[in-house]
This record gives sequence, C-alpha cells and structure tokens, in this order.
Amino acid sequence: MQDKEFFNEVAEKWDTMCCHPREKVDHVIESIGLTEGEKVLDIGSGTGIVIPYLEKKVGKSGSITALDIAGNMIQVSKRKNKYLNLNFQVADFWNMRAAKAMIV
Repeated sequence: MQDKEFFNEVAEKWDTMCCHPREKVDHVIESIGLTEGEKVLDIGSGTGIVIPYLEKKVGKSGSITALDIAGNMIQVSKRKNKYLNLNFQVADFWNMRAAKAMIV
C-alpha cells in the first residue's frame, strides 16, 4: 500500500489513532519563530492538527496553505478548520514545480 492510499484510508480515524500533546505542538510552533502576517506552507498537513496553532501565530493578516497528498485528510481538516486565511491543496510536494525549484 502506498502512503497516499494509507492516509486516505485512515483519515477519518487519524485523530483518534495518534497522540498530539499540546505541550509538544506548542514547543514546535514556538521553535519556528513565526510572527504575525507571515505566510505558512504546512506540508503534510493531514487532518490539520497544527493549523489552529499556526493561525494563532500568523493572525488574520497572515496566511496558511495546508498541503497534503491524501485528499481524505484534507477533507477532515476542512471540516475542523474554518479560518478565512486558510487554503487547502491536495498535491504531492515532491511533484510540484515550485518545490523542485526550492531544493538546491
């Protein structure tokens, strides 16, 4: 089974399968050093666990793009996250032309 197939299959139950301790997520988000107004590309966004944390940092003047290879993961995230500055994209980062240009 390929990654895309696996994550599409488990998307509806993913949040109950995995543990995302608030302290851990807070630490990671704080370590990034995001500020208000920044643009964020959340690669492998899944069910959008970190989106509320990101939105809190970038505020309404920033933007977030949630990118995931599994469309079902994005569908779960869309139901959970309703921020006006949030866009969703189903794509494989490694197959995106812009992604290839960023890897040098």
